[in-house]
Amino acid sequence: MYVQVSNTHIYSKPENYRLKFVSGVSSPVFTGKKIKGVASGGSELIDVILVDSHTNKIINDGPLASKRVRIVLLPGGFEDIWTSLQFENNIITDWKNKKNILQGDLSFNLEHGRGTVGKIWIKHDKNHLSKSKFRLGAMVDDGSFEIKEAITNPFEAKDRRIELNSKNGPLTLDDKVSRLKNIGKKGSICKRLENEKFMTVKDFLDKLSSNPLALQKIYGSNGKRWEVTVRHAKTSISGIKPNVSESVDTTSQEWDDELLVDRDGCVELDGESNEQSDLSFNQFLFNHDEVFLFTSLEPFFGTMGEVGP
Repeated sequence: MYVQVSNTHIYSKPENYRLKFVSGVSSPVFTGKKIKGVASGGSELIDVILVDSHTNKIINDGPLASKRVRIVLLPGGFEDIWTSLQFENNIITDWKNKKNILQGDLSFNLEHGRGTVGKIWIKHDKNHLSKSKFRLGAMVDDGSFEIKEAITNPFEAKDRRIELNSKNGPLTLDDKVSRLKNIGKKGSICKRLENEKFMTVKDFLDKLSSNPLALQKIYGSNGKRWEVTVRHAKTSISGIKPNVSESVDTTSQEWDDELLVDRDGCVELDGESNEQSDLSFNQFLFNHDEVFLFTSLEPFFGTMGEVGP
């Protein structure tokens, strides 16, 4: 028992306090990918707070406000009302053929009653994960105080190979631009393209046809990575020629690296440097002749045949 008279919080009954997740978990979660919170105010962090069970106010001082918190995995069907014994009995350590399924920074200290979940993920290995539902749970890491645990919303967990294989299926002009190879759904390249209103594969090809240098600049890479994306985009064409879109502003942008996944989805690698050298249009043509598929490039070069593979 701890009583603090000088401040507003009195800790005479520790069992009257509970942990609380501030945000839910973004679903689906793919194996090997960081578990993120539902985006709010531009943040995808998952925060945990300690609150008074009666007033719901944050406990920001005293010994409870700096307790160590442990993050655990629970079944998706875990009930919203539970006892501490039920909570502990439902903690998932191993799941089917996966040992220690929840990986990463699984504990942290509260500071003034607040804390943030570190980088955690569902284990990715040679054993495929069948589609499953889980919750995250938060509990005080020692049993010296009776503080109620917290749980998140249920979220769907999928094997990352499903996400990777989705890029290998037939591509159509109406598909989202994130279906293109090397463009992650929540990655920096996708965000830059969508900020410029390139939402579909057709939008991507329209700009590739009208102003490839501007598109490449938004994309942020001029190496093999760019060429793979372009070749993939061209597979969507089946007798439909995209319209030439008007040029957009090509002022310089700030580029950042994006995580890449290897062929088997087992390793995350830092992206190539996105620093792009200034290429003249002729140099671009020489290095990327396979890009120019469309006869609609005539406004740039005059009448000419198709150039491409």
